[in-house]
Amino acid sequence: MTDQSVSGTAYPVQRLQGIDVRTPDRTVSQTALPVTLVPVWPGGADDLNPLYRSPSTGRPSEMLVDVAGGESGVRFADGCSGALAVSSDGLVVTALSVAPTCTVRATVGNFTNLESDPFGITTRD
Repeated sequence: MTDQSVSGTAYPVQRLQGIDVRTPDRTVSQTALPVTLVPVWPGGADDLNPLYRSPSTGRPSEMLVDVAGGESGVRFADGCSGALAVSSDGLVVTALSVAPTCTVRATVGNFTNLESDPFGITTRD
């Protein structure tokens, strides 16, 4: 289960080591913030097969269903002292106001206390 040479998304519940919360380095205020949840396997992060993208379209992946029970197991939270708004279902993050450094917090199934790298929020040019 921890063999680094094994690749692919098989047995995600047993093999998943962590989840990276990814956002752009900078976003514009008053827009939806793209958030991507990237699975981290024993061999490293799998950028080609994300676990979830917000805002989402379509049905959740089988891997997300296995790991978190689908979208019902995914929740985002403001890590930016009110500069971000999260939809009532916890799945869409919107940048509200200018902030030099922000983060998004996430919970995905049993993976709690996840946090993105810092990013900035600017006004439209």
